[in-house]
Amino acid sequence: MKKILAIIATTFALLQTTQAQPQQDTMFIHRGQTIFEFAIENVDSIVPVLGATADLDELRIYKDGEMCETFLINEIDSIIFYRVDVFANGVLDFGTGSILYNFHSPMVNLPVRLHYHIPRGGDPTTMPILFSMHGNGRNAVGQINAWRDFADHFQVMVFAPEFSTQFFPGNIQYHRGWVSSSGTSWVPRPDSLWSFTLIEHMFDFILEQTGSKETRYDIVGHSAGSQFVHRMMFFLPDARIRTGIASNAGFYMMPTLTGEYGGGTFNFPYSLGGTGTTFNEVDLEAYFGRRLIIHLGMGDTVQDGDVSTTPGANAQGEGPSRLSRGHFFYNFAKQTAKTMGVPFNWILVEVPGVAHNAQRMIQAPNVGSAALLFTNPSQSINQKSKIKKSELCSSPEQ
Repeated sequence: MKKILAIIATTFALLQTTQAQPQQDTMFIHRGQTIFEFAIENVDSIVPVLGATADLDELRIYKDGEMCETFLINEIDSIIFYRVDVFANGVLDFGTGSILYNFHSPMVNLPVRLHYHIPRGGDPTTMPILFSMHGNGRNAVGQINAWRDFADHFQVMVFAPEFSTQFFPGNIQYHRGWVSSSGTSWVPRPDSLWSFTLIEHMFDFILEQTGSKETRYDIVGHSAGSQFVHRMMFFLPDARIRTGIASNAGFYMMPTLTGEYGGGTFNFPYSLGGTGTTFNEVDLEAYFGRRLIIHLGMGDTVQDGDVSTTPGANAQGEGPSRLSRGHFFYNFAKQTAKTMGVPFNWILVEVPGVAHNAQRMIQAPNVGSAALLFTNPSQSINQKSKIKKSELCSSPEQ
């Protein structure tokens, strides 16, 4: 205990003596669901005081020669110091915001607004990184709103790219990753120009901006975003995805090289049929070996204007039902992997009582996207962390 207290005091002293812009350096003390925030410029010293027993050990914070806050050591979960240069270039910041991302040179003229939420009181160098892909309505803000409370509770950085209809106008450019210049056949484009590729470059950008030590990220997509996710995991086998969740896609790219399924032959974009020798069974084996979750709302059985009714889509299950098509896709992939004799690491998860609703697919207890990625997320809505700025250790308003 004495060693830990000494490290805390030494870290604080070092921060005070080396800071370049002290008014922006911050200390967070986590106690239960409350995070106490202190501006370093308002704190003179942090003094550990050892009591007669461990239960009485205290951490006292002083300002202007007087104690302004005190904490029992055994009630403190963690203490985090933030340097002003955590976000080196000032592009990202704690809280909710957005930037215009156009830093991938081959696509510099196709900007994507990158919405984000970075929880205050967490360490951006160790927080997991999550991408959440919007549907056809291009509502990236809605993705951030759906995840915010979970992100704060579990200390996860969430990023939601907005692929606008101005620069990514249709299914070809967004849903299907712009791997082909045609919507009805395989006319391949350079992978440096794929929409999928932007996610990998955004990940590098986030690592650079936050100093994150993460080597992988999770990616979740609903509806059109689901189409994006399950295709990306095939076309970019080296993408640094830990887990992909594809929720309620309208139709799928069937993992067959011949295009044969559902009693007919349906080529790209409904399968890999018609792609010639571009892909082979090695590619399918890599695809089946990835951690992909097919995520289906059990109430998503109603046809709407966004559900494709082409022959290739209708052959995936029993007509225009996203639930049926999801089952067909998963079972077809599982059987194909079995026939090939290769590992199959996908799982299928159903969400009871949910239809075509991105927010509910994320937040559903036990089987929502948040539950599948994190621990007991259903608790986070009612037990989310609260930031409490210290009033006693603050300077008076000017």
